[in-house]
Amino acid sequence: MIIRRTVIYGVVTSALAVVYVSVLALLQAGFRAVTGQGNPVAIVASTLAIFGLFQPVRIRVRATVDRRFYRHRYNAARTLAAFGATVRGDVDLAQLRERLVDVVNETMRPKHVSLWLAAPRHAADRGPAVSEPARPQVDREPSSAAASAARQPTRQRGN
Repeated sequence: MIIRRTVIYGVVTSALAVVYVSVLALLQAGFRAVTGQGNPVAIVASTLAIFGLFQPVRIRVRATVDRRFYRHRYNAARTLAAFGATVRGDVDLAQLRERLVDVVNETMRPKHVSLWLAAPRHAADRGPAVSEPARPQVDREPSSAAASAARQPTRQRGN
């Protein structure tokens, strides 16, 4: 994170320094040609130009650095944004669950993914009937049935 910020602000500072010196030299040359002497307005105009350019240049450099050096983070953000756009109108819970698990596997690459859905609290909240258990689990880890059973939560009886 520190290296990322160093690269971003180093590039932004260098680019804006070049722009500042260039704009200042051009404006001073223009004022000298018109009035025969330099003018402090050139310094103020150059400073204001750099002030206005800082944020857009920083955002663009940050996006370039992220895309170039932190590709996994950039791809994950794009994948999640695409997932959000595709599931806005999706009402099939099973299909939505499958897509969500696929997106998590693709972006985060975990060893194990479980998705637990809570049952609705009231009958009015249930909406259309779903033929699945109230708390389904989707396992995407390739393993044997015994290892899968060992990972399942167990219920303990009270005294």
